[in-house]
Amino acid sequence: MAFKYLCCLSGAENYGEQFSKCHMPLDSIMLEWITRKIEESPEKYGTIKRGKIPSWSAMSKAGNMQDKDGKYGYLFFTEKIEDICKAENKAPLQLDFENWRTMQLRLSAEAFLKAYYDEDNTSKAQYSKDLRRKTDYAVLLDVKNKVQQYL
Repeated sequence: MAFKYLCCLSGAENYGEQFSKCHMPLDSIMLEWITRKIEESPEKYGTIKRGKIPSWSAMSKAGNMQDKDGKYGYLFFTEKIEDICKAENKAPLQLDFENWRTMQLRLSAEAFLKAYYDEDNTSKAQYSKDLRRKTDYAVLLDVKNKVQQYL
């Protein structure tokens, strides 16, 4: 995280090569972002099972696959990050900067919509899956419509 903060300082652009070697800080927001990238392009990144993603604070090293409980380990995610970085020609820290805030806002919007979930429409699991497939713009429109509905 220290290098992430250093990137914000004046003159940091002069050290791009050093920053390119930094890892992406893994938190729940970036784990969700990585998971969605894998789900969007299984032909590029393989597959992932949602019930097997640990919280970042409980993650084991676990080789590059799964730990004894079947949860994905740290090395699994670092391997996927490397694959995504190669595909997008970007450094891990750069992807974090570009996607963390957007993903945080997206997850907040989804949480808002789930709070007003209508059980008559579909199962909550299916509703969550459908939300993940929508574009950011479509989710924001849903939030706008939901707010207007209650005003």
